[in-house]
Parts: sequence; structure tokens; C-alpha cells
Amino acid sequence: MPSTTMPQPNPHFNRIDRAPYELGYLLQKLPDDTFCLSAVGSNTLRKPNAINPDALLIVKAACKHAVNANETVMRGIESLGEMLFLISGNTEYDVSAEAISGMGCLLQHLAVEAQFLQETSAALGFIEREYGQRSTPAKKGANHA
Repeated sequence: MPSTTMPQPNPHFNRIDRAPYELGYLLQKLPDDTFCLSAVGSNTLRKPNAINPDALLIVKAACKHAVNANETVMRGIESLGEMLFLISGNTEYDVSAEAISGMGCLLQHLAVEAQFLQETSAALGFIEREYGQRSTPAKKGANHA
């Protein structure tokens, strides 16, 4: 017979509007042996021997924050690209070389940040799959623990 109890919200999944900050905070809260990415050659994950239930909740919340932050970065890059495309075709508006350079640096930084977030969410997702049953994914834009 299926359970009639509602799942409890994850107490570690807070401030969806501040996903990058929350992600860093949660990664610092994890026990030392839970999460380890090595940048030697390719990224590899060292699997912990065991994980306590609270640490698993932290992993789940951190994974969702990484996914949310990555989606925000990617939407922002797409929006900036669209704006630059529109500005480039407007002969009445002159964009300074300094403004274009600044946007180029920002886009480069955001792309690198998105790569980090993708790798982090993949590694956290691996731990989550290994040690706990993943919850059903939420609809896009409503990624809650």
C-alpha cells in the first residue's frame, strides 16, 4: 500500500533567489569526505564510503542550487546575446569599444561559471543517486527540494 504521508521539505534548500551563494555555503557544510572533485586531467569524483541522512539532504539542496544557478547564467548569456545582436543592427545607436569589451569579459566569465555549475551539479547528482533515491524533478523554473 502506498504511503499517504507528504514528503517533508528539505531544510537545507533555502533562498532560491541566491543560488550561487547558497551553493557555496552548502558545499562548505558537507563533511570533508563527501564531495571531492579533482582537476587532474579530467574531473573525477571520489565516492565517500557512507553518507549520513543530513549530509544527503545538503547534497540534494546543493545540487538543485547548482542547477538553478546554471539555468540563470545560461538565460542571462542568451539575453545578452540577443541584446548585442539587436544593438549591432541599430545604426542610430553607437556602442563604445569599452562597453563591448566589458560585455565580452562578462560573457566569458559567465560561460566559465556555467561550466563549473554544470560539473558541480553532475558530481552532486552522482552522490545523490548513489546514496539516496532522487525525487521527481520539478518543472523548469520551479526547482525545489
